[in-house]
Amino acid sequence: MQNTPPADNALVADTPLYAREFPGFELDFKLPEGFEDSSWHNNETPSFDKVQPDGTILKLWVDYADRSKSTLPEDEPYFRFSLARYSADQDWIGQLAFASTPQEALDMVAMYDGV
Repeated sequence: MQNTPPADNALVADTPLYAREFPGFELDFKLPEGFEDSSWHNNETPSFDKVQPDGTILKLWVDYADRSKSTLPEDEPYFRFSLARYSADQDWIGQLAFASTPQEALDMVAMYDGV
């Protein structure tokens, strides 16, 4: 019986979580300061979290830049970015805003970050 060599842990550690969970997804803008990758393959898109001073979490969902790769229904408006607030236990509190471009997403985050 032949042993399989272990995976290159350094290579895996250097690969962002969103890239491991969503192969082919490219993050084409710089995340706002303090946001950490919280992507999980069972979700529709990659996501990034930032804990707020009150303990709640801002979660930025980022869809594919190429609309044809999105899993959202084609008959719905396409907003590539959405921002929601979650409890410290990851329970959904509410949707805050939607954005279409990276700059709009950064502006949206700035409006709600720390509030």
